[in-house]
Amino acid sequence: MVNDRSPASPAMRQSAAEDQGPPLRARYRRILGFAARVLVQTWWFELVLPRIGFARVAESSRERRMRVLAQRFHVLAVELGGLMIKVGQFMSSRLDVLPPEITTELAGLQDEVPPVPIAEIRALAEAELGVPLSRAFASFDDTPLAAASLGQAHRARLSELDAADAGFDEVVVKVQRPGIDQVVATDLAALRRVAGWLRRIRFIADRVDAPALVEEFAQTSLEEIDYLHEAAAAERFAENFAHDPRVDAPLVAWERTTRRVLTLSDVTAIKINDVDALRAAGIDPADVARVFAEVMFDQLFTHGFVHADPHPGNIFVTPHRAGGAGMPGGSHASSASSAPDEVHPAWRLTFIDFGMMAEVPEGIRHGLRTLFIAAASRDGKGMVAAAQEIGVLMPSAENRELERALSALFARFGGMGFAELRDVDPREFQDFAVEFGDTIRSLPVQLPEGLLLLIRAVSLTS
Repeated sequence: MVNDRSPASPAMRQSAAEDQGPPLRARYRRILGFAARVLVQTWWFELVLPRIGFARVAESSRERRMRVLAQRFHVLAVELGGLMIKVGQFMSSRLDVLPPEITTELAGLQDEVPPVPIAEIRALAEAELGVPLSRAFASFDDTPLAAASLGQAHRARLSELDAADAGFDEVVVKVQRPGIDQVVATDLAALRRVAGWLRRIRFIADRVDAPALVEEFAQTSLEEIDYLHEAAAAERFAENFAHDPRVDAPLVAWERTTRRVLTLSDVTAIKINDVDALRAAGIDPADVARVFAEVMFDQLFTHGFVHADPHPGNIFVTPHRAGGAGMPGGSHASSASSAPDEVHPAWRLTFIDFGMMAEVPEGIRHGLRTLFIAAASRDGKGMVAAAQEIGVLMPSAENRELERALSALFARFGGMGFAELRDVDPREFQDFAVEFGDTIRSLPVQLPEGLLLLIRAVSLTS
């Protein structure tokens, strides 16, 4: 991912958090208090008890302790909202460094919070757009379509003039939660301090670069609250698939978009996991799963620009219908002209919510290709060399151990060509993801987010 922000020093970050008002100071201290209790418990069970002859006690209770820890964090995240829900979702994807008791519990953490009072939403939107909502839109639905930790969405209709310019009139307006900038800054300050603690604990530092993980998370979080960044990402994603009839994305109404307000064409359709609705529309869910896997594969290896939050709520299956740019809810596919002889499928995958996008540099893509080629050849040394090229190995990595583990892990893909991997049943990737997590957690590696998200995303439609 690209980050052009110059991070402040840890002391400056902590000072910024402490300088906020009482509610934010209390929030900061509550996050640190939770983390401190977890570290003390970990120190006692994982370091002290084994040294005094009670290693079995630590081992026998580990699974239950991890599950309870995840449950308590789940409660904390729901109560605090803000970035804490995002932290839980981020942790649920870190199968390389966290045990399954934690990732499984947090996988169900939904970014759903009570909506902000409509008066506050209207005030922020009008301040951003510079005009009353009654002038900005022909209509604006005060009932939220969705409310999340960083913002909430409302349906609206563009004015006749704006609709004529945009080519569509039905829109979804995403408005940032008032004060979320300060909440995000507070949460990141707390997380950076916790990462500093973890960096001083050797058995943790040998397994995971906590400060680097926090900075990776901070980057995506700061990008997610910049709606201009999301709008640009939506257009870039659409351009990547401009000539691919399988994929679509909403159009941006730039005249009604700012850093805190994002207006997109309404592309609501069948949710990708609504099997009954898919079948009622004559669409085979197995075909959807296959195309989804292919599209995620293309995002990573062809474009190097991956949708980093591909849960079912962010992907629709849109049946094709007659119409075009004049359709009420415009999209890139519906507004683009097609060659007369081009064959279109009966439906397309429509992605939304581009706040979190993983940028995968060519070097990492090349390393991943090399890894798959080495796996197909059952070349353990080649796989380790590819892992080094990708940059996933921690300093404590032992190459011979890695060669044996990776050879066993990728044995199921032996003999497959690169193109054949596109046709692997998504359920096979799901099984692979489970085994992958078990193996990776036992090795001194730390995976780039893009690879983890791809494995997790492909398994969503299994």
